[in-house]
This record gives sequence, structure tokens and C-alpha cells, in this order.
Amino acid sequence: MNIDWSREFDRQLDRLEEDATDRGTQIFDLFAFMLSRLRALDQIPDEDTAMIKRVRQSRKNQRDCVSSDLLVSAER
Repeated sequence: MNIDWSREFDRQLDRLEEDATDRGTQIFDLFAFMLSRLRALDQIPDEDTAMIKRVRQSRKNQRDCVSSDLLVSAER
């Protein structure tokens, strides 16, 4: 799976990575784990799972994505 994200998401991820507190480290590790789960997918899920919820958007602006800042697309 190919994952792209916005500059704002990248800045937030950088701030988390720099946070040396126990909580900051735990949150960053959780994000890294979740991103690795997304990258391991062979294709975009057809239905919601316990770990992955799809974002619903109007057909006009339809994209396969997990959030407004994190876009996920199948490698083609």
C-alpha cells in the first residue's frame, strides 16, 4: 500500500517523534505500528475492520483514504 500525507500531518508526526516523554514515545510507536499495518495491506479494504475504518466521502470528492490528512492508495 502506498501512503501519502499532508504537510500538517508530517509536522505533527515530527513533533511526536521529537517528544521524549514516555507518553510521546508511546504515541509515536503506536502511529508507527498503525502505518506499518496500512503499508502491509495488499489492497484497499472493501469493508471496515476492527483496526481500519474507511472514511466516507461524497462521490464528487471520493478518494480512498483513512483521514483527511492521510491518503492511502493501492500500488498499481
